[in-house]
Amino acid sequence: RQRGEELTTHGYAQVCPQFASLVSEFMRGRVARGETTGHSDTEPIVPVARPSLQGQQLGDYDLIEEIGRGGMGVVYKAHQRSLDRVVAIKTILSGPQATSQSIERFVSEAQLAATLHHPGIVPIYEIGEREGLHYFSMEYVKGQSLHEYVNSEQSSPTRIAELVGQIAE
Repeated sequence: RQRGEELTTHGYAQVCPQFASLVSEFMRGRVARGETTGHSDTEPIVPVARPSLQGQQLGDYDLIEEIGRGGMGVVYKAHQRSLDRVVAIKTILSGPQATSQSIERFVSEAQLAATLHHPGIVPIYEIGEREGLHYFSMEYVKGQSLHEYVNSEQSSPTRIAELVGQIAE
């Protein structure tokens, strides 16, 4: 895409034929969830940008700013009105269009994380759903993301390897 080339499911399948059926199934799922366009194997794949919920309310939470976005969800810094505290809220990326399978994975992630107790793991406070949008709240940890650190001038291959070792432990 950066070189101006159009990406298609068929194009991916030509480059990696051993993964052709997997790529096709994956892309059909993304189209069904409204995450991308490209309804056939030959149509260009164009990600659909989900609008940010920044500045909106989600139940007991005022979403202050978007602080991260990944393959499964969007994370916001938020203010929990009832307890007057700052928290992080992770919402499912596909929003109200999420499939039951995506919701199950999302909720399972929160439930599993809630059972873990370690200084390096952020505690989960609540799992919820409002108007079809699934979310969970967790402790807000101020600081730089791992992605930001890895791409910063202060990182080095040695330091990154050390961090990966700490994360693995």
